Order: sequence, then C-alpha cells, then structure tokens
Amino acid sequence: DEMLAEAKAKAEAKVEPYYSSWMKIKTYASSALVTAPRANTGASATRYRLDACKDLINARYMALAYLYTEETKYLDGAVKYLMAYAEPMLGTDKYLDYSAATTDGQADIGLNIAAPLTAACDVYSLIYPHVGDETKTVIEAWIRAEADLTVKGHKYWIDKDYYGQQYGNNHLTSHLMGIIAAAYVLEDDELLTYAVNYKKNKADLCEMIT
Repeated sequence: DEMLAEAKAKAEAKVEPYYSSWMKIKTYASSALVTAPRANTGASATRYRLDACKDLINARYMALAYLYTEETKYLDGAVKYLMAYAEPMLGTDKYLDYSAATTDGQADIGLNIAAPLTAACDVYSLIYPHVGDETKTVIEAWIRAEADLTVKGHKYWIDKDYYGQQYGNNHLTSHLMGIIAAAYVLEDDELLTYAVNYKKNKADLCEMIT
C-alpha cells in the first residue's frame, strides 16, 4: 500500500519514471477495457498459458489503473477478466489430466498452469479488498484448484526424475512461483512451506536456489 501511494503521488507530480510508467499503464488498461478476454479453456494447456498470460497481465494493468484513479470501470474490467477464467475452469481439469492423450505434453502442464496463476494472484492481491464476497469465493476456489494442480505437476516432475535429471530449470521454478503466489492469496502457511522449504519436497525453493 505504501509503495502504491508513493508511486501514485509521484506520477501525479509528473516525477519520472513514475509519470511515464503510469501513462503506459493507463494506455494498456484502457485498451484492455474494450478487449474481451480470450479464456481459451480447450484441450491445449500451452494455448491456455499463452492466452491466459496476456489476459491476466492486461487485468493487472486494469487493477493498477483502478488503484491510481479509483474509477470502477477498471475494477470491473479486472474482475471480468479473472472471472472469465475462474468460472468455466472451476471444478474441472479437463485439459490438465496427466494421463490424458489429448494434452500437448505432460511435462509442460504444470508450467502452463503456474505462469498465468502467478499473474492471476497478483491481480487478485491488488483488488481483493474491493471485491464482493460471492466473487471472492469463486476466485479463491479457482486459485486453490489451480494451485493443487500445480503441486500435482511439480510432483510429476520429481517422480519422472526431472525429465533427464533437469534438477533446476524454468518448469520447476515456475511451479514454485505459482504455488507461492497462491499461498499468499489464500493465506495458506502449509502450502507456502511446501514450496519454500519442505523436507518432502526435493525441489522446493531453497533447493532450487542451492
């Protein structure tokens, strides 16, 4: 909150780089308002990641624009983008089944969930005080489901001997970032411990850094 307040005050005073950065954020946020989220929830986990990351980054621009301007159109836009993913995917892992022949690479599934999950949690952490209880329930249930699937993907890599003993790479660290972001949003100490420093997780964050 303090960082946002400082950034907003300096942008209003046209202090650089705060002012030009805010102008970029506002431009992206205004563009996102008139663009519908893709919400590609078909069989391709890779397609999901590529579309979802773009949408949820746009949602973050709108969340920041709301905090800068307090214009509810930006808040509504950010919520709309989150709900476009949360509602249709809640309670299903149709394209994330690790035994399904229809998926496009079992090794990639965890990363494909975790990357947009990290962005989604970022958006939600910015706007959750301003979101209604019913909407919170849906979004948090979806984040929980996505985090559980990411943990599943993380364990899958370990069980598969890291696909050729790739002990530290972008897949494993992406899993961890998604899980950590979800743990923050859900205030789940157990989930956070699993990702950061847990004896039974051979690829936790401390191990990745090592």
